[in-house]
Amino acid sequence: MNSFLGICESKCESFMAAVDSFDGAAITAIHNEMFLHGLANRFIVFQKDSIIVQIGWEEEDTGPVKKKSEVVVNKKEARKIRSDFISRRSNELKPLENEIMEREETLKSLHHDLAEASTQGDSSVITKLSKKEL
Repeated sequence: MNSFLGICESKCESFMAAVDSFDGAAITAIHNEMFLHGLANRFIVFQKDSIIVQIGWEEEDTGPVKKKSEVVVNKKEARKIRSDFISRRSNELKPLENEIMEREETLKSLHHDLAEASTQGDSSVITKLSKKEL
């Protein structure tokens, strides 16, 4: 059992070191306070119908930066926020999805033409098709 705990502890430390050395932001869902104290400097806590945003730890004296705010969101407001988010996301993703579909069709057509030219041994068409950009 002790070797198991040693392996887990080693992996936890490796994970913490990797996240700590990461230059960007990291978002995690975690319940391990060792990770939270070691890595986190801002929290968003979800509890039933409220969202608590906290910067810093309660026992730390972080000065004016430390703040804690609670936003109470009822179910109707939460559904509206979610609906607005989904709508915005769809509006932004739809053009990208359409472009992907168009490129896939073009690629399918090029692949078909290339296979046909290859079957016929037409090297000039193969060269032309292989240089065509999507």
